[in-house]
Amino acid sequence: MSKDTQRLRIALQKSGRLHEDSLAILRLCGIKLTPDSRQLLCRSEEMPLDLLFIRDDDIPGFVAEGICDLGIVGENIYWEEHCAWEHDRERGDHISDSGPFRARVSRKLGFSRCRLSLAGPAEFARRYQEQGPKALQGCTIASSYPASLEHFLKENNVQAEIIKMKGSVELAPKLGIADLICDLISTGSTLVANNLVECHSFLKSEAVLLEHGGNEESRTDWSPQRLACFQQLQTRLDGVLRARNSKYVMMNAPKDKVLEISRLLPGADSPTVIPLGDPEQVAIHVVSGEPVVWETMEALKAAGAHSILIQSIEKVLL
Repeated sequence: MSKDTQRLRIALQKSGRLHEDSLAILRLCGIKLTPDSRQLLCRSEEMPLDLLFIRDDDIPGFVAEGICDLGIVGENIYWEEHCAWEHDRERGDHISDSGPFRARVSRKLGFSRCRLSLAGPAEFARRYQEQGPKALQGCTIASSYPASLEHFLKENNVQAEIIKMKGSVELAPKLGIADLICDLISTGSTLVANNLVECHSFLKSEAVLLEHGGNEESRTDWSPQRLACFQQLQTRLDGVLRARNSKYVMMNAPKDKVLEISRLLPGADSPTVIPLGDPEQVAIHVVSGEPVVWETMEALKAAGAHSILIQSIEKVLL
């Protein structure tokens, strides 16, 4: 597929929950899209930007090879493809001519959270708790993430046999295929249903934005239009991510308590103070860069604040 060098290209998963959440965050960035599930490529009319819909495990490679400039994918998929690439280089496979893996995590996006973990029967879990990774020595481990598992074993100087499975990994111990498993875990309900216990989590994963090259040198041949789109998207995405972790806090309080109350608000800049009809009272408005928990609200009330209101923020541009 030929690439228009004037336009930015982003790789997204072609279907599923990650697909929907990825489109949602791009829409918050002002990118209006009406993708057709039958289309491989979708073009934005507002910005010089194209979306390429592909399999999730192809996204890291497409970004690394420069077919796409950016990609949104689960960090577990990125890490698996990165480890597989590096393992091929170490073995001297033909891919080594391509050099190091040229896709890096630019931003963590805060959705599709899960973890890559080792799990096994309760007896093995107790042994792992006592011995740590050494308990894996000589074991057979079934996994859909063999490269990530191989990297973990190598880091811990453990020799174990890896059985690659594409699905239903949790059945491997019950069927006698493996002693334990290494799989992606979200709630852990599947482990419980198969009498397995999580032993150790070695990768916490969420959706991430991948970037080709990861430095200005990789963008030296870009057109001004494409570079401007890249920079604009980054700024807008930062604003959306910042807003997700921020709250707009409003309250009334005695005028002489403004300084004390300001100190109680987490991650807040200098507040906006507005006079009220009562000359002894003011309204305090502030953007808090951290979650405002019940304990914080109770502390504000104890300091004299009242009519406290917390609102979500959709976008922030500093």
